[in-house]
Amino acid sequence: WAVWPTDLESARSAYERGRFERVLRILEPLVEAGNPEAQFQLGEMYALGRGVPEDDAEAARWFQRAAAQGHVGAQFQLGAMHARGEGVPINIAQSVEWVGRAALGGTVEHHERNRCTGSILQCLHWPQVQ
Repeated sequence: WAVWPTDLESARSAYERGRFERVLRILEPLVEAGNPEAQFQLGEMYALGRGVPEDDAEAARWFQRAAAQGHVGAQFQLGAMHARGEGVPINIAQSVEWVGRAALGGTVEHHERNRCTGSILQCLHWPQVQ
């Protein structure tokens, strides 16, 4: 896949202005070309219901594609979805696998952006084990 940073920046700008139809038009060829950042952004749109119907299963599908290519944000989101059973069945082994991959490839900025300051269980919204 090729990265088109200008297109991704245009998509981010349109997203911030709430122009979701434009975002989808920009992302479509990138997603089809297998760009993991575009796949992640599309997953986020489905997870939040921005410009598309909210659909956790569809979000998980796009996160899975991006995660398989090493996208750290998608790996973390997919792991969290497996932990909570959002769009996929609860699967703790898959959750640990994906969050572990994200942790190995993550950056400080990624973890700060996800506001993951507590234990990994808190970040995944797992109940505290007493």
